[in-house]
Amino acid sequence: MSLDLAVLDQDGKPAQTVSLGVEAHCELMLISKKRSMRCLLRLSDYYSDSEFSGGDLEHLREEVLVISQDKLTDELKGIVAEMLKLIDLAVQIGVPLFAIAD
Repeated sequence: MSLDLAVLDQDGKPAQTVSLGVEAHCELMLISKKRSMRCLLRLSDYYSDSEFSGGDLEHLREEVLVISQDKLTDELKGIVAEMLKLIDLAVQIGVPLFAIAD
């Protein structure tokens, strides 16, 4: 099971995704809590869906960018880099980013 961040296609199916496993999710949430990152903390429930659109995408990007500068495990470094690309794609094409509990 994973928590998938996704940009959906026109049919509502994930077109591009980044998957967070349990360990990476825990690490990301610990850092987010320490830094009081409100957008990332919306992902705190591993088993719930969430949506980021409009200004929330910009705030989410800022938070992920800050975290990318932290000392992270190699796994989370890769995930954070992919998250930034996915957020940029969502902003570029003007669509929301979804967190889908898989």
